[in-house]
Amino acid sequence: MNRVFGMDVHRDLLVTTVKTEDGEETRYSGVSMEDLNSLMDWLRQKRCHKGAIESSGVYLVPIYTSINRQCVSCDSNKRNLILEIWRTL
Repeated sequence: MNRVFGMDVHRDLLVTTVKTEDGEETRYSGVSMEDLNSLMDWLRQKRCHKGAIESSGVYLVPIYTSINRQCVSCDSNKRNLILEIWRTL
């Protein structure tokens, strides 16, 4: 099974769920740079390198920009983004 994440972007909140062979785990975090760095560390700890981000508003832009700096590649499909997280393991 691949380890994947899904992220829902809100104005002041990110809801991220990681799905692994052990089940699912959800984390709620803020949108500051410190929060994003902590979230990326958590995804690396979970060895979760691929995922999708959903946002129906403009709140996606700064989140995408910040996460994109730490990604190997990003593909955009309208408002959903598929990301491959930089492997640092």
